[in-house]
Amino acid sequence: MNRKLFLVIMGMVALFAAQAQQNGYKCRSCTDYNQWMLLNLSGPMYINPLLGYKGERFFGSWMKGTLHFENGDSVIGADLRYEKYLDEVIFMNDEFRTGFLPKKRISGFKLYGDGGENFIFVKRKIKHAMETDSAFHFLQLLTRGKMELLVYRRTVVGDPGILLSADVYYIYYGGRYYPINLKRRELLKLPFVSRKEMKHMLWKEGGIDVKNETGMLKAISAYNTTGTFLE
Repeated sequence: MNRKLFLVIMGMVALFAAQAQQNGYKCRSCTDYNQWMLLNLSGPMYINPLLGYKGERFFGSWMKGTLHFENGDSVIGADLRYEKYLDEVIFMNDEFRTGFLPKKRISGFKLYGDGGENFIFVKRKIKHAMETDSAFHFLQLLTRGKMELLVYRRTVVGDPGILLSADVYYIYYGGRYYPINLKRRELLKLPFVSRKEMKHMLWKEGGIDVKNETGMLKAISAYNTTGTFLE
């Protein structure tokens, strides 16, 4: 099925579901409000658009998580999973049925890993290289600070029947997003950092290898702590 058509159909179903839910429980301060929210999570049924394809289209396995809505509501303890091909968060209800959560209602979500990890996803408006205009996407927030490091977890169709990982990294600074590859020279080209300080930090004491996500995260965090930002 064409991806755009699939999302349009799912969006229409989500709209009707959202309108129906708005007429429900109004007592946000009640102790059982979170439980009511959990029981009434609604959205169109998730149908795998890539049945038979090999490759990973999800971010990890099913995890408990917290959803944050645009109206200020939050719901804790939902069973969630991020679907990377469609860039959507899906939920599983008590009957083990899965559905989409309408993106325009959600401001972000957090997934809790079995090892105590917190995976934070925020909704941000970016212009991806493969798109003609800016659009809202879920980005995983890897580090906070004056510079933020985020990643758009993507899965794309490669050869027929094969899915490929195509993550895109961004530095957020001063209200702007800067796409960045996992290379040292990319950090040296950022217009708001001191090239001299960044170069010294990357090479001192054996250096920081930024050819992987862990290294890039370490470099950004270190510069946030000790580096000079050029205004």
